Formats: sequence, structure tokens, C-alpha cells
Amino acid sequence: MRTVLSLTLLLTAVAVLSGSRPDAPSEFPRTTIDLGVHVADLETSAVFYTDVIGFTEVEGFEVTADFATAAGLTDRQPLSVRVLVLGEGESATRLKLMEISDVDTKQSDNAYVHSQLGYRYLTIFVADMNAALTRL
Repeated sequence: MRTVLSLTLLLTAVAVLSGSRPDAPSEFPRTTIDLGVHVADLETSAVFYTDVIGFTEVEGFEVTADFATAAGLTDRQPLSVRVLVLGEGESATRLKLMEISDVDTKQSDNAYVHSQLGYRYLTIFVADMNAALTRL
């Protein structure tokens, strides 16, 4: 009985440790999340996120009207996407800004966090709060 208990504990420990190996393959090749934001003024928003917040702009991309429609992104509207990163490398946060002109877009109810469903805020951690406030 003692041998069975010891063997069970050993096998359990091996199973737990092997499941938490850092080299174990992940379902997600990147653990960061890219966030797409539809904005009213693409240029003003890009300036705010780069000059005030501290993002860096990298190469953006275009989405054709056909692809955007097939993917369920727009109703036959092309997208021009500006990509901003916070950090470097594959683990950098990516903020994708896009503006679609000449469409009737509803304004969100931002009175309270509970006023509307969906993403309500973006948290950005800074090393020096005083420096960040000075940029604002």
C-alpha cells in the first residue's frame, strides 16, 4: 500500500511538473492582444497615442472593401489601419487605429463604466507617473 501511495504521488508530481514546463507548446503563439479602435479622427488619434501616451507607429496596412466585407468588418468599406506599438518585439502591445469616413457612426455612451457593454477602458502601466503627467 505504501509503495502504491508513493508511486501515485511521484506520478502526480511528474504530471504537474511536465504540464507547467516553459518549453511546452502553447495554444497561443503570442500572449499579447492586439486591440482595434475605430476613431473619429485618425490623424489626431495617432498624434495623441504617439506624442502624449508614448506609442511608436510601425507599418500599417490596408484592407480592401471585398476582404473587409467577407470578414464581417465593414459593409463594403475599405479600411486603412495605422498600427501603434507599446514596447518592442513580438510581445509588444499593438493598437490598431482605423477611421471610416462618410458613414453614420454611433457615439458610445461613456457616462459610466456600466452605461454600455463592451470594452470600457485601456490600462497602460508607466514607470514614472510624473513624467507621464507632464506629457499630458
